[in-house]
Amino acid sequence: MLPMTLEEIVGGSKTGYSLETFEDSTITAVSLRMTEKTGKPYLNCLARKKEVQAKPEEVIRQLLLQQFAVEIAIEQSEAAALAYLEG
Repeated sequence: MLPMTLEEIVGGSKTGYSLETFEDSTITAVSLRMTEKTGKPYLNCLARKKEVQAKPEEVIRQLLLQQFAVEIAIEQSEAAALAYLEG
């Protein structure tokens, strides 16, 4: 069982960070990459390909990376579809 949720790690008004701008699917995707080591939450970093401690700023960083990865994948998919249709 993980010791905290992303919302608890981010801390809201105490840290100045908020999850409000992120879609639920983005939050869920990052939450699924969370693990526990010695009672502390860690996230598998998309960019560094290693586990990093899930501090508030790291959670926001991972949410942004997840959001960008999805947006890039959609754009690449759309470009591939257009290229196929244009033949």
